[in-house]
Amino acid sequence: AVVSTQSGHYGRDQDDDFEFTGNHLVVHDGMSTITEAMSKGLNIRHNTACVGIKYTDSGVEVATREVNQVNSSWATNTTNTITADAVLLTIPLGVLKKEKLKSDP
Repeated sequence: AVVSTQSGHYGRDQDDDFEFTGNHLVVHDGMSTITEAMSKGLNIRHNTACVGIKYTDSGVEVATREVNQVNSSWATNTTNTITADAVLLTIPLGVLKKEKLKSDP
């Protein structure tokens, strides 16, 4: 697509410092403060692979394993289970295509 016709660019002068004014223009302490505020109180796991999901009448059970950051191997042989009302996973399309994640049902 031609850049000049895209909605983020079209009709806007990116060199005009006063086109967008007001205190809403700058997020103090950076954009990460938004996701940090939204994630307060949530059980967020980093370096953790989801190896299975089981839906139950009371919510969801997620089987996980820790991943070694250095070589992407399993950090342990232990599978842990997390029980929750709901789960939000970010899964690469390649993983879904390989059908490596087990889901019940």
